[in-house]
Amino acid sequence: MPRLAAPRRPLQRPRAGLAIIEMALVLPLLILVLAGIVQFGGMFFLKNEMLNLARDSARRLAVGKMTTTQVQPFVQNGFGGWPKTFTVTVKMPNPAVPAETDVVVTITVPQSEASLMDIFGMFQQGDLVTKVTMVKE
Repeated sequence: MPRLAAPRRPLQRPRAGLAIIEMALVLPLLILVLAGIVQFGGMFFLKNEMLNLARDSARRLAVGKMTTTQVQPFVQNGFGGWPKTFTVTVKMPNPAVPAETDVVVTITVPQSEASLMDIFGMFQQGDLVTKVTMVKE
C-alpha cells in the first residue's frame, strides 16, 4: 500500500521580534496617557481642596468664628504641606457701607507648584484660582 504524503503546512515567517517592536511603539504612548491621567487627577484634587478650604474659611469669617489673620494658617494646615506656595486674599465687608455684606476668600496656587510632574513643560504657567463669596451674618 502506498504511503500517503503528510499535508504540507504553509511556510510561516518567524514572528519572535514582532511583539517587541509593537511594545516599543505603544509603550511610550501608554506611559504618556498614564502620566496625563495622574497629572489631571492631582490638579482636580487640589482644585477641590482649594474650594473646600475657601468655603470653610469664608463661612467661619461670615459667622465670626475666625479672624482674617487666622485664615492663612488655617488654609496652610488644610493643605498639609502641598502646595508650599499659595496666597490667600480675604475681603471683609466695610461696616460704614450698609450695602456691602459679602465676605470674599480667594486662594491662588501657581500651576508650577500644583503640577505633580513636568510633562514637556505643560501645566507650568498660570494659576489655579478659587474664589468664594458668602454673606456676613
